[in-house]
Amino acid sequence: MRTQYLSGLLVLVCIPGFVAPAQALTTTYVFDNFSTRGVCEDDPTAFPELCVGGQAAELRVTFRHSEPIWDNDASGCDPEISDENCDTSSFTDLIEITFSDAIMLDPSEVDDFRHIDFLGRFPCTDCGGPGPPYIVLTAVDTATGIRLEVTDFSETNFNLELRFPDGRFFSDCCEWTRLPTTAPEPGTLAWFGLGLLGLGLTGRRKAT
Repeated sequence: MRTQYLSGLLVLVCIPGFVAPAQALTTTYVFDNFSTRGVCEDDPTAFPELCVGGQAAELRVTFRHSEPIWDNDASGCDPEISDENCDTSSFTDLIEITFSDAIMLDPSEVDDFRHIDFLGRFPCTDCGGPGPPYIVLTAVDTATGIRLEVTDFSETNFNLELRFPDGRFFSDCCEWTRLPTTAPEPGTLAWFGLGLLGLGLTGRRKAT
């Protein structure tokens, strides 16, 4: 009886009418830390928080989303004729932010962030600002009081600014890089495996 109950529960994810959860994807973006690397090589004692263990700090943000990044080329976007097939992706579910072992940031410490990204051609003929990817944010490490801010500095570059409680100031630029992989989270694969297992158990019961 227990085995039959378990089999029926597993098969639930495969029967008609059952809607499985949307596939969860994650995309990570890395901010160019060219100036940070230079400071850590030339004078690592000026900003020791950015040069921990000989490694220059690197800002990374990871978003979770259910739809892939919008591809304007694949959709037939041509903004010079019409913007009907032109669009962008805006992810709001920030699940991870990392910077330095001495500046530990948490998604709850991030506010006022905006994210816009897309693949292929620009979705408009007069798009302003840098990107894609376009990510601006403000975060404050509550443990140290260090304030981090990324702004759209010009039409082509972003600017990262750090303000330290002791009055020090540091800035870096220039752009975000999207990592090449957007992978399903383990939970998605678990649902898929659950469905396959349910089908296997059902087939086995019918055969016996």
